[in-house]
Amino acid sequence: MSAMMEVDGRGRVVDYRLRESVIRSRERMTYTDVNKLLAHSDPQMAMRYAGLLELFSTMEELARILIKMRGDRGAIDFNLPESIFEFDDEGRIAGVLRADRNIAHRIIEEFMLLANETVAGHFLKLGIPSIYRIHEPPEPQRVIEFAELAQAYGYRFPFSDVSAHDYQRLSHQLSGKPEERVLAFSMLRSLQRARYDAQNCGHFGLAASVYTHFTSPIRRYPDLIVHRVLRGLLQRSETLGNKAPSITAGSQRKPPIPLQNLELIAVESSERERAADAAEKEVDEWRKARFMAERIGEEFDGMIINVRDFGFFVELEEFFIEGLVQVSSLIDDYYNFDERTHSLIGRRGKRTFRLGDRLRVRVDKVNVDRHLVDFSVATQNRLPNTRKKPRKPK
Repeated sequence: MSAMMEVDGRGRVVDYRLRESVIRSRERMTYTDVNKLLAHSDPQMAMRYAGLLELFSTMEELARILIKMRGDRGAIDFNLPESIFEFDDEGRIAGVLRADRNIAHRIIEEFMLLANETVAGHFLKLGIPSIYRIHEPPEPQRVIEFAELAQAYGYRFPFSDVSAHDYQRLSHQLSGKPEERVLAFSMLRSLQRARYDAQNCGHFGLAASVYTHFTSPIRRYPDLIVHRVLRGLLQRSETLGNKAPSITAGSQRKPPIPLQNLELIAVESSERERAADAAEKEVDEWRKARFMAERIGEEFDGMIINVRDFGFFVELEEFFIEGLVQVSSLIDDYYNFDERTHSLIGRRGKRTFRLGDRLRVRVDKVNVDRHLVDFSVATQNRLPNTRKKPRKPK
């Protein structure tokens, strides 16, 4: 199934058709190759794909229009990094890197978002039962908790009547700041989890009035169900598009999939999605711990991404892995946690470990089963031990 859309210069769909189609691949393109083409950074590749360069340029232009349109209406883009694992010839983990998200990724993302919205809007217009991807507004208590955290870092965030624009505005303010990772993840946790439902409730994060998942039927069951509903409708009509007549409750024939079935499918799909996400996260964390277990005693450069009273978390520059420096390992002084500045401050030497600081750490201990990595501050970064012997009582 394909969604063929005509989009104007403001990013609005002015015409569309939903049809069965056959895709004939003329080239095998990758995100990296397309990004190089658009950046004009590889002359040989530009010559190799000269016949497609104009098309890709048009795609980039449209994607940027859609990005602006979604931004104007308040869609949230956290841009949180993800892990990519590199393996050697024997299948062992050779590296853990940050996933690169370039303009080629954004082109595909924006086109998929637009197709999903268009298909969902088609179902809503016809009054045909289907599955929607919904994201409800955040719960008031979670908003209050996050607003307090943001305030502690010096940012203003509303304690009530929050909108997607408020999250978007703060996300832009955090871009490139040391505290971005901490607050972005906390921001994400303050939101409700998106889920599938047979009733449309809109999508808070995308600031969309209607949304579904249509673009990945080979890997997501809800998308396959949406395709089956569309095929069922196509059997009754030669074409599906924005000029198709609406179906009133009185004239509606039996829907392709009954509403009761769709409700069960939506609940089951949401549950399986949560289980799959948890499994994927667990495997990723296990892989990272297994990778670091072979590097005990080695030193790496990193940056402090979170500070707590029990220590601070450091993310390595070379690998997309984080570990904990426990406060008990800081033997050069006694450190107090300053909640206001999010830092650990030495009582005597006044040495400070704060959010965003760069330092060198050593891998001290790894618990693969629990996916825990412990660092210590490398010797050359430590201050001399200035701790005095305790005085004897008089």
